[in-house]
Amino acid sequence: MSVWWHPEGVIRSEPGERPGLTECKTSTIQVVSEVELLILLLVAVVTSAITAAVGAGGGMILLIIILQFVDPLVAVPVPAVIQLFANSTRAVTLRSEANWEVLRPYLAPVLPVTVVGYLLAEGIPEDGSRAMIGVFTLVAVWWPAATSWLARAPGRGNRFALVGALDGLLQPAIGATGPLMSPAFKAATRDHPAFVATFASPRCSTIWRRSSSLALPVSPGQSTPE
Repeated sequence: MSVWWHPEGVIRSEPGERPGLTECKTSTIQVVSEVELLILLLVAVVTSAITAAVGAGGGMILLIIILQFVDPLVAVPVPAVIQLFANSTRAVTLRSEANWEVLRPYLAPVLPVTVVGYLLAEGIPEDGSRAMIGVFTLVAVWWPAATSWLARAPGRGNRFALVGALDGLLQPAIGATGPLMSPAFKAATRDHPAFVATFASPRCSTIWRRSSSLALPVSPGQSTPE
């Protein structure tokens, strides 16, 4: 028996029926076996714990593993739903530690730039999306301080608008941008609790936007063949 993952619910199929992607109303559903679903659930628990302890990174690990089972169109929003709860918990628990000097300029450009990001993501083929996620992962691992210079520069608060714009542009196509954005927040906060609180707050908004793509129509060019 297989489980069809879809925003409208979980649909079970009989043994031997695994059509890959099937159209359901305006969206696309991805067939995932029960064993694969169990693996993803266990991975989600582990990566949420990693994010809670370190502050970032769990979403990227989860995204990479999910890509082994489903196409990028499905993989990008799924970790968002899971990470939303983890980040919301940290943001509420440590809200008094958040640095709003950094958050205000960061949040200002995020929503409008995300719209542009969605428009660009719609034209990216599946293989191109996978390649972008792979390159992004390598950059985050090999050059973890890629954005930390923004926090050390004069007028660092205003410069965080650049971080917000970059995050909004990359989120729709890549998904887990946290490891690339976190060095800037780490360098701009006084200690680890302040970093976790400041970084978790905007992640809730970006993750909500990414998870909202679950309800977006799927164009024919974004479907994956069997």
